[in-house]
Amino acid sequence: MRDKILLFLLFFYFVDSATDPLESIIRNGWLMIRDYGEKMISKIAIPQTMDLPQDIVAFQTDSKTLNTLSQMINTCPQSVPVSDLSGIWHITHVSKRFQQTVIFDINEAIEKLASGKSLNSRKSLFTLFKAEPTMRCLQFNVLNNSPSSPVEFSYLSSSRRSIIGNLDRPTATQTTINLANTIEIPFTILFHTTTNTNNKVVIFAQTDTLPTSCDNLLVLQSNPNGSWEGSDVILSSYSTSTNPIVKLNYCNEQQRSGPIIRPASQKRSWK
Repeated sequence: MRDKILLFLLFFYFVDSATDPLESIIRNGWLMIRDYGEKMISKIAIPQTMDLPQDIVAFQTDSKTLNTLSQMINTCPQSVPVSDLSGIWHITHVSKRFQQTVIFDINEAIEKLASGKSLNSRKSLFTLFKAEPTMRCLQFNVLNNSPSSPVEFSYLSSSRRSIIGNLDRPTATQTTINLANTIEIPFTILFHTTTNTNNKVVIFAQTDTLPTSCDNLLVLQSNPNGSWEGSDVILSSYSTSTNPIVKLNYCNEQQRSGPIIRPASQKRSWK
């Protein structure tokens, strides 16, 4: 008798409920499974070459072999020497894949540093399913033209965020951005303006992309409202259906406030 009363009450509740009972059960059950799955895959790191067994004969993954393979698939054009990279640069265009990987990693590093968490060079599988962050007014500030200049990467999200690192330039054609000791981005300089001083433009191509190198572009402009000759040709030639060039929301302000986040190992300061 008690069981019948309980079933009657449950039936009355479901009938009186504003939501469909079957939909509610399926939805809540799926959310529980999704939450559990997120916790599980967040503990699994994306495999790296160092995880492969050392006794593999069919494919040797030593540094010499990897360097040879990278040279074979190197599709980067010859780098253009640039003497002056100092100043505030607006990031106006990027490749979609650069936005999904590098900028995503930078945002994640900033969030961890802001909450006092440690950084890890290994990425979990869960990062492949996270939504892209909402960012605007991306700026890149280079302090000087020394071989290893302090740099600040900043943007606006819910508030202004930034991170300090280094721009290493052992030569006029070699450029590497290092941030938080876990993010290293090697570039070749694809293009830069030489005549229009009102709108200087530099285009970086990321050299360590796969399966072919230099697939990702990073476009910096001193004046985001300015135009530059040859932009349509260059951007369209590197924009593909799977990795299109994305135009970012930029800001016009040139002021620089102090960095919000500084890696603990970063000794340099802005002066």
